[in-house]
Amino acid sequence: MSPLLAALIIAPTQTLNFAQLEEKKVAALNSLTGFRGTYVMVSIPYEGVGIRQEVTLTISPDGRRTKLQVNGTVVGESAYNKKTKWTAIHQNKSYQLFEPPAGFKLPPDVDPLKAPEGQLNLTLDDLGPRFATNPEPTLTGPREETLDGKKLTRYDAKTVIESTKSQVQVIQWFDPNSFIVRKFEIIKTTDGKVSTVKGFLVNDTINAKINVSEFDLPADIARTYKRVDG
Repeated sequence: MSPLLAALIIAPTQTLNFAQLEEKKVAALNSLTGFRGTYVMVSIPYEGVGIRQEVTLTISPDGRRTKLQVNGTVVGESAYNKKTKWTAIHQNKSYQLFEPPAGFKLPPDVDPLKAPEGQLNLTLDDLGPRFATNPEPTLTGPREETLDGKKLTRYDAKTVIESTKSQVQVIQWFDPNSFIVRKFEIIKTTDGKVSTVKGFLVNDTINAKINVSEFDLPADIARTYKRVDG
């Protein structure tokens, strides 16, 4: 067995803290030769109406593209390659186009996600789903779990926010021997009141073949939408 293969096999069983797990998630996505997939995220508050969001990602060494749907409606999308970046807002039919002289670095440099004191931070963009809490949670795992007939690797993280007496739990599931997030769940409990955010990956292709033209500004948007300054 080669040292590289051995390293890949044992990687998910290494002892990690929460920040290191988040770093490995970003590195795993950045290492792929291509990726297509949609993360579905559903928020279920203790009171009020929940929200369903879908973020579709197209990623390659040549560019990145994201499309956002909220409750079934496509509200916006954005893409960039090494030279240009565009963002379209479909509700008002407008777009922005950026062409900085230095271009854009791929894969992008990224600072670790942070959270203000006493808060949880969640973001889902071209770096995938990322989480942070302050204070940082304690991570346990990995352990194997079977969901819908599939064996996955599970990590649990918990923290207590003293200012609100809230317990926050972040659960993430990964394909075996991978740090690509397959499913996640955030559970916040305050005075017995529970709110959750659940997410899962669908319609995904790992190491997909992607044409660089997929990151260009679509001709119909350039023709029919109004360009606005950034």
